[in-house]
Amino acid sequence: RTAKFDLSVSLAETPSGLQVVLEYDADIFDAENIRRYIDEFEQVLERVVADDRVRVGDLPGAGSGDRPGDTAGSAASHDRVLPAFARANSVGEAFLQAVARHPKRMAVATPGYRFSYGTLAGYAGAVAQTLHAAGVQPGDRVGLMAQQDAPLLAGLFGIILAGAVYVPLEPDQPVKRLRARIAHAGISQIVSDTACREPARALGRPVSVIPVSMMDGQPPEPWETLRPVPVSADDPVYVLYTSGTTGEPKGVVQTHGGLLNQIGRYAASLELGPADRLSLLSGYGFDAAVQDIFGALLSGASVHPLDLRGQASGEQLVSALCQAQVTVVHATPTVYRHLFGGELNCSHDLGSIRCVVLGGEPARRADFELFCSRFGESVRLVNGYGLTESTVALQWHADAQTPVCGENLPIGEPVGDLEVWLEDESGRRSWCGEIVLGGPGLATGYLHDEAHTSACFYTQRTQRVFRTGDRGYRRTDGMIMYAGRLDEQLQLRGMRLEPGEVESVLESCAGVDAAAVALQTAQSGVARLVGYWVSEHELDEGELAAHCRKYLPDWAVPVVWVRLEQLPLRGNGKCDRSRLPAPERAAPALARTQLEQALVELWAELLDCEVGVQDDFFGLGGHSLLAVRMIARLRDRLGIEVPLITLFEQPTVAGLAAAINDRGQTPGGPAPRIRVSTDRRFNATSRAG
Repeated sequence: RTAKFDLSVSLAETPSGLQVVLEYDADIFDAENIRRYIDEFEQVLERVVADDRVRVGDLPGAGSGDRPGDTAGSAASHDRVLPAFARANSVGEAFLQAVARHPKRMAVATPGYRFSYGTLAGYAGAVAQTLHAAGVQPGDRVGLMAQQDAPLLAGLFGIILAGAVYVPLEPDQPVKRLRARIAHAGISQIVSDTACREPARALGRPVSVIPVSMMDGQPPEPWETLRPVPVSADDPVYVLYTSGTTGEPKGVVQTHGGLLNQIGRYAASLELGPADRLSLLSGYGFDAAVQDIFGALLSGASVHPLDLRGQASGEQLVSALCQAQVTVVHATPTVYRHLFGGELNCSHDLGSIRCVVLGGEPARRADFELFCSRFGESVRLVNGYGLTESTVALQWHADAQTPVCGENLPIGEPVGDLEVWLEDESGRRSWCGEIVLGGPGLATGYLHDEAHTSACFYTQRTQRVFRTGDRGYRRTDGMIMYAGRLDEQLQLRGMRLEPGEVESVLESCAGVDAAAVALQTAQSGVARLVGYWVSEHELDEGELAAHCRKYLPDWAVPVVWVRLEQLPLRGNGKCDRSRLPAPERAAPALARTQLEQALVELWAELLDCEVGVQDDFFGLGGHSLLAVRMIARLRDRLGIEVPLITLFEQPTVAGLAAAINDRGQTPGGPAPRIRVSTDRRFNATSRAG
């Protein structure tokens, strides 16, 4: 029998009493959960009959202790001993310990560079000496601007060895945003590579730009003579900026001891060692990069940066991972789907990969199914949950044989000695509610923002505690499931975004009286940011987007615009986002040629929506990764080669088709389809006899 709903409950009075029947979808619930629901429902009814004034929070199953594993991780998680580097006095000391153990082992490899631990440490030492000569003191905050390449790591560890605090200044961020960060953090020095030297100098205030030594051809310092500037475990090591509710990003401060604890838990949970090779796909301004960089270089492993902002296709990126023989791949689900969800048309040996780590946004059942189809039974899938304030918090470990219930994957159980519990609205520990973290390794708070720090961080029984603002619930097996936000924070392509930050930028645009933003997500998971604006004047939506790009990264700029007479308001005068109307779409313009029809079908498949020939690819929710995938499918299926920049210049089906015709190209025959074998190698097989 097939269930019509996920879960339905029927009650009927019978001569023997009340009969309760639960009908459920076996893909979402298992029999153990259903039996527990029935038992607890019976207990609730008995308690209410006995005392009709009982509080809901006091009912069975609502308080702490009623379910297994309300606070702690599994025994296996706690049994893993933190690596020796976690006991170092500072991150610089831990790094030099790894250098001393493995001076000739590869530390970082990219298409342009290949450095041993000794060489990388020597270059970092040269940066530290330059900073010292420039008057940088321990605890000073130093900006870091570099491309996703080996010089980035030399600059980062150079700042740390100098006893300073590194603050990422990503070169793809808007200049006004970077200037605001420099002013807020009090940065007086910037370490940059040669490629970013001029952009760093153009930031509009007295900044001493210090090129990373290796880019100028200078030999590295002898690593044997290096000594980190003495700092304590409680001294800050970095400030990472994350989206803020007031319209200004928040600077999250982490200490040397906190970083060592977080990375110690991460390395222990994945059993990282010198034989491992870790991918670096995240930008260095995000906490995911903290896991990859320090997880590798404090464990004696190597790190392999790849720049996702380039024009490389998913197939080319997978080729790079295979050539590097990466053992641990760490990505957001969006990037993971881009890498492994496409049609690979050549042989890719994934045999070196032993672990795939997801994080940054919710992972779905389809991601697990993709994992099972691409990797062998010995490979481990880890779905992680962490925040900038606690890089490593929860993990769910699985392999191809792990049963999965429901459409979303668990975020798992606490990692290492971190304590995690759920609090209901009354502040009691419960099986569902806000996810709260407690224990060592948490960030110290927000730079120059005592109000937000005191609202999110506090001390309980000598233990540091952080309220995440995320909702979750605990399954009977102890695994925690993510259930969204308590506030209005959004998750877009692996990044957390405060609507207030975008709205304040919009409202600063001349002529805009009020603004709001909301996230619209298709069933496929493709999300797009919608901007709502109120004005008495006619404004060009292109100008609104251009104004946003001056202050916001590209991913935080709305791609769909809706003009309203007024914003829907709650009783307290705040915008009621639940009543913001969905963007209206006119009937899509029909394809007029065979090429346009082929493009319409291709876009509809990728974007999971109806497509017209005048629709904007990015306005429908497309982004750079989907753009690369679209160009690859255009080549593989139609035999048409189009530069990626063409899609940005002609983002409509009609415009792209015209550009293809102008290039004198016509669709060719379909490319060979791909058959995926049961081992970890992708095999291309031609359909031709």
